[in-house]
Amino acid sequence: MFVDALPKQQRMLVESGCLVLPFFRQKDCPLCEPQNQSSLNYFASAWAAVENILLAATAEGLTCAFRIPIADEAEHVKRLVHAPEGYEFTCFLAIGYAADNAHICKQKQIRVEDRIHHSVW
Repeated sequence: MFVDALPKQQRMLVESGCLVLPFFRQKDCPLCEPQNQSSLNYFASAWAAVENILLAATAEGLTCAFRIPIADEAEHVKRLVHAPEGYEFTCFLAIGYAADNAHICKQKQIRVEDRIHHSVW
């Protein structure tokens, strides 16, 4: 599935109307070596911002796709854009209008009543 999806994701990124490269500044300690739970607030805030970008773009009638960098892509992007020391790259975020023939997945309808459990799993 990944082998099939990766070229499609790359094409979406290259052909998008807008490509956003969100970064965040990781203060105090390396991301993968948090000193405490609060050390991850920078990371969490960056992803909350990405979520808000996705929601705002969708509200404006745009479509979005994001891809988390794999292998050494994050370091490559940081070098390419001359990111300052201490900044981390989160994801590739493509924003644009869907093609006329784009396949839009139908949202699965879920009844909340079927998902709420009280005192049982």
